[in-house]
Amino acid sequence: MKTGQIRTIAARTTFLSKALRRVGLFFDGKERLLVQLEQQLLTGPKAPMVVVPSHYVGCQVEQEYGSARVATKRIFNAVQISPPLGVNRATVRRRRRAEWNIPLDRPVAIFVGHNFRRKGLARAIEVLADRRCVDWYLLVVGRDAPTPYERRAERLGVASRVRMLGEQSDVAELYWAADACVLPTYNDPCSRTVLEALSLGVPCITTVFDGSSECITPGEQGFVLPRPEAGDLLAEALRTAG
Repeated sequence: MKTGQIRTIAARTTFLSKALRRVGLFFDGKERLLVQLEQQLLTGPKAPMVVVPSHYVGCQVEQEYGSARVATKRIFNAVQISPPLGVNRATVRRRRRAEWNIPLDRPVAIFVGHNFRRKGLARAIEVLADRRCVDWYLLVVGRDAPTPYERRAERLGVASRVRMLGEQSDVAELYWAADACVLPTYNDPCSRTVLEALSLGVPCITTVFDGSSECITPGEQGFVLPRPEAGDLLAEALRTAG
């Protein structure tokens, strides 16, 4: 994605982002203090260079403080994840899918994240009800409360194809057991989930509101959605990935 496109996205969401931020600051004293310190640093006479994890975040910084005042340098988040040792991917897939009672011939998507709402888990569950995704299973990894999402899956009639795995210390095998990584996030400076999956050769589907989408060439390493609610496009991306 080109920088100009990301800049447009950041500008389009500025009003809502600022409004939500103000509400959050009203209730969170620690966050309010951090923002005050940020403002003092970046609006002072000698603003430091800001290291950002993506162009997406860089555009937000420039939008907030002005590109003439604040210089930014992009350094993507580092990830340290290696393929499982001593086994091949086919072996991992057979063993893990047997553990989860998922047929070997069915496509599997994996969602990894600790903030289910912001990361778009609801969107990932909803797409399973699309006629193009009736064969897909979904693995959910993270320490957030699962109950609201289990109920949503029940209402949609897809609960039998969702596996809530909770927090996992080692996710390399889980990525290998999947056919695609899905993260329809509403806001993510630079998702480690996507970077980890890509480093293990797993195609990813995320949104333009994820800085790590800058690492994806659509149609090659995965797909980038224009918004989390683009269910039709998400379903088509999964159909293609499967």
